[in-house]
Amino acid sequence: MDLHAWLGEALPSDEAMLDALYAAPAVVWADAADEVAARVSAHDVVVALPDARAFAQALAARWGVPAFAAEVDARGEWRLPEIRGVRADARVTVASAYLTDAAEEFALAVALFRAGFTSVRVAAAVDVTTAGGRARLALQGVSVVALEQLAVTPAGLIFERRFPQDGQA
Repeated sequence: MDLHAWLGEALPSDEAMLDALYAAPAVVWADAADEVAARVSAHDVVVALPDARAFAQALAARWGVPAFAAEVDARGEWRLPEIRGVRADARVTVASAYLTDAAEEFALAVALFRAGFTSVRVAAAVDVTTAGGRARLALQGVSVVALEQLAVTPAGLIFERRFPQDGQA
């Protein structure tokens, strides 16, 4: 089952969609990783936000690269894992399950830039387009590839219809 079908059963409820997203089985994440790999070139390492470890593992396995998990410390700052065997100029993909305002993705990208990485991209399973996260990241030179784009409407979440999904013309 693909991510679109998996999430479609939960819409328009934000809560049900998040429950479905976080309960997605490995086969859904493997399909999601295949879709990302079909849209963009492989990066050298995948760093997972806490909500996207299964997605990051599937993507790293698809690309044959290492995956690491980032965590927030007691001060609220991102603590990067010790990334062994990765060049300082490595290209990093941050795996995110649910991109909204991009606060976490932005903070992690900044931490990665400070650590010396020069190329950071976000791969998001879901991008809530009405939340502005993609634009916030773009202003910092961080590109986003999103598998599913959702919009918030008075009736709840719907699949985005205003513009093509990533990778579609």
